[in-house]
Amino acid sequence: MNLFKPGRLKRWINLPELIFDFVVFIFFTGAYHFLIPSGKNIIESLTSVRITSLVLLIDIFVSWHLGKLTMDFIRESKRGTYNIIMNKISMAVSIATSLTLAGLIPILLRLKEHITLMQMSFLLVTGIIAVITGLSFSMADTEDGEDDAVSGPGYIVFILVAAAGVILGIVYAIWGFTNNETFTGIAGLVSIIAVPVAAGGLLPFLNRFFNLGVMKSIIVPLLSAILLASWFQVFSALVLESRAVTPALALLALTASGILPLRIIMVFAPPVRTINLIIGLAGLGTAFYRILLY
Repeated sequence: MNLFKPGRLKRWINLPELIFDFVVFIFFTGAYHFLIPSGKNIIESLTSVRITSLVLLIDIFVSWHLGKLTMDFIRESKRGTYNIIMNKISMAVSIATSLTLAGLIPILLRLKEHITLMQMSFLLVTGIIAVITGLSFSMADTEDGEDDAVSGPGYIVFILVAAAGVILGIVYAIWGFTNNETFTGIAGLVSIIAVPVAAGGLLPFLNRFFNLGVMKSIIVPLLSAILLASWFQVFSALVLESRAVTPALALLALTASGILPLRIIMVFAPPVRTINLIIGLAGLGTAFYRILLY
């Protein structure tokens, strides 16, 4: 009898949760120190382009991940009252967490003068779009192996790219024509049409790519954990380093970073596995302890 066959392992362990917990554990035990130059915090190591990319990636993958977990409850709702109640709670927590991250990150960065007003406005608009599409299109996601799958992230990327092209196109068009920069103005007008069309052409490929089994079970939880842990480091550089860290502040940091809400939903999402619960508590306990050492 081979206890390590994938089918048997699924009876005991949820791989996405295990991956998420592993990344959080490794990150909070000090791995991030190797990624940041000596003597600098993460903010000083990030350019405006990297900050913008980090925020948009969080909006894309975390909102879709939360929506996917909510759909797990909805699919199981016919099997008992527990899942009916939990899918309502999960949906409320998912929406609140996604909107908080989409709004809190750019606003906090702007208040600390790490991004421009234009960047903040762009991130707020695209962040809200990502949250709405992420939570909405996760409902159209299909199980592994089904044909013609409609995948949330594929649509999120399409809508984000199209929206960015239109918004930036309008901005550059207005700026170009009002400052006698005709070429820039024309380029802005062209991007309003060209970018959404180009993004639409990539949509079938994106759908197939994001619906791969490895994407759902490995890449999405992996990226969610890395992105939220990275955002926690940004949050701590902006908030925690200027004050004494109390248990209440440590709990607030884990919540504001999105790590705690996402992990709580993962704990209760079907199928529930005792091993994952123990590992998850250990990972969060390690993170909490490390935060108190800041």
